[in-house]
Amino acid sequence: MQVKTFSDTTRNIKIAVLLGGTSSERDVSIKSGTAVAEALESIGANVSRIDLTSDTLPANITDYDVVFPVLHGGFGENGGIQQLLEDAQVPYVGSGPEPCRIMISKQLTKDVLEKAGLPIPKGIMITQGIPFPDDMDLPLIVKPNNAGSTFGLTIVKSPEQWDTALELAFSEDTEVVVEEFVTGHELTVGMIDGHALTPVEIIPPGEIYDFDAKYEYKNGKTEYHCPPLNIAEELLPMLKQQAVDSWNVLNARHLLRVDMILDPNTGISKILEVNNLPGFTSTSLLPKSANEAGIDFPQLCTRLVLSAISLNK
Repeated sequence: MQVKTFSDTTRNIKIAVLLGGTSSERDVSIKSGTAVAEALESIGANVSRIDLTSDTLPANITDYDVVFPVLHGGFGENGGIQQLLEDAQVPYVGSGPEPCRIMISKQLTKDVLEKAGLPIPKGIMITQGIPFPDDMDLPLIVKPNNAGSTFGLTIVKSPEQWDTALELAFSEDTEVVVEEFVTGHELTVGMIDGHALTPVEIIPPGEIYDFDAKYEYKNGKTEYHCPPLNIAEELLPMLKQQAVDSWNVLNARHLLRVDMILDPNTGISKILEVNNLPGFTSTSLLPKSANEAGIDFPQLCTRLVLSAISLNK
């Protein structure tokens, strides 16, 4: 894949990196946004860091040539900030308002993928507490529909855990997804400009890749393998094609991460969810895949900026 770099004529473009935001993922966003700004600064780009503390844009946003919104969750990923940038006619990294509105919703994403014939876990979405669904087999995953970073997620192994799981999920969102617990190898496929990168295999220390396994490591370190350690090489094209198909039907732009579970016994993978603005430090999953393809972190950030302003294509 071609590596894009700043030239003498583009090095002075003014880049605004938006970070922070108002969602529960604010702290993660600050880390990601700081990493992106530092990466761009390391190659001499003209970067301003803007910490958003409300769901608005700064009055001077039109002073910038391009915006890199590194805002995880909420207004940063649900199409809100994207619509404001469209209205301001400022180029920005990432998908447009309507694709973002769909992709932040796990259920809307599943609806689009299922309609396209792509494999997804069976499940339902609820907007209020309901009795334990006897028609669904245990264990079940209960999670907020619109929250990221696995906030509010529970594995329900017995009916006695049901009410507590719902209470936790509803504390994060007004919509909750209940779905079958899919077992197998956890994988994610990063994408840049419609190109699927080598999948990353995720091996958490516990049963699931939860918030602790991502960020805190109280229960041990998560292992990441790119290329995958336990996946037959002949299955990789299938996984990458599912990611490309997801990109196309969801109308993604610039970047995407597609999370999957692969059943080692059947060779069938199911798409769990997508992330239109995934974690963005040099050790995050999409950058890991890019690095395996020979694109280091500053080059990755540069490529996305240049794609956003339609340069060097």
